[in-house]
Amino acid sequence: MKRNVLIRIEGLLVAGLIALIMSGCGEIIKEVARKPGTPLFVVAAPVSSTSITITWLSAFGADSYNVYSTTDGNTSKLGSTKETSYTHEGLTPDTNYTYYVKAENDGGEGEASATSSAKTFATATSTGKTKEAAITITSAGVTGTLLSGSSELWYTFTKTGAGKLSVEDSGNSNYTANIVIDILDSSGDVVTIDGSKAEDLDMGRKNLDSITNSNWSGKYYVLVKLYDTDSLTGGTFKISFN
Repeated sequence: MKRNVLIRIEGLLVAGLIALIMSGCGEIIKEVARKPGTPLFVVAAPVSSTSITITWLSAFGADSYNVYSTTDGNTSKLGSTKETSYTHEGLTPDTNYTYYVKAENDGGEGEASATSSAKTFATATSTGKTKEAAITITSAGVTGTLLSGSSELWYTFTKTGAGKLSVEDSGNSNYTANIVIDILDSSGDVVTIDGSKAEDLDMGRKNLDSITNSNWSGKYYVLVKLYDTDSLTGGTFKISFN
């Protein structure tokens, strides 16, 4: 009788132990199954002298992706996205950066992808053909030329406080070379001056050859365009800031 009881107790203990182990394994299996796969073919590529875009293939079970940078021995999370690309901005020109990506869902983060590195372009030459190559406006003024079919020229200045932006034609100080301008802040948004958007400002009319603002604050960009590229021949102009 005692032997039967002992066997029964041992049987219950073994059964309980097996159940406990299986329960734990089930949770482990469930946890592993819940986590997403690993992003593949992660590629970092420079976009400009200050930005790099990272792309990858989607991972199984992913709801979103976390992008990490491992530059100079320091690892930091740059941000999260539901897309399969991410652009890292505000970088230093001519500098190497390394990245990896982790997929994430309700179960947490998956394994890290392989790393990919890229080097930002060297600082762009100030040609005025792009925002990044904007020509710095001086108090003495810099000249530019837009001809029929030309698209635009970019200029930049930095100012805190009062100042005047002036644009004049090389042949007549009262008129400009059939141009309009946009003034944008460092984020690329059109600024507001005296309650009006500084967009498509017609600088080709008398008394509209300068813009005064008492509240400049930081870095600005000036986009100069012909207001009619089909019928106007354009010409040379001078832009200055004081």
